[in-house]
Amino acid sequence: MKKFDVVIVLGGGIDGTLKPFHYTKERLKAFVKLDKSLLLSKPIIASGGYSVWIKKPKITEAEVIKHYSVKRGIPANHIFL
Repeated sequence: MKKFDVVIVLGGGIDGTLKPFHYTKERLKAFVKLDKSLLLSKPIIASGGYSVWIKKPKITEAEVIKHYSVKRGIPANHIFL
């Protein structure tokens, strides 16, 4: 594996709640299965704003990614939006 400075998790769609769309959830499942020592060795950036399908929800895709990841053991202070 090559050197890296940051881990980026791309958004992929939300429905305005803390639950990601199916295809986004599949991406997040793969992400949280990665080696925790690898994930925690660098900052994690969660990306994603508002889905084009919804009029400006109260929560962004990045916040959904963070919520999902924290529930699965990744420290909140390690994830940047």
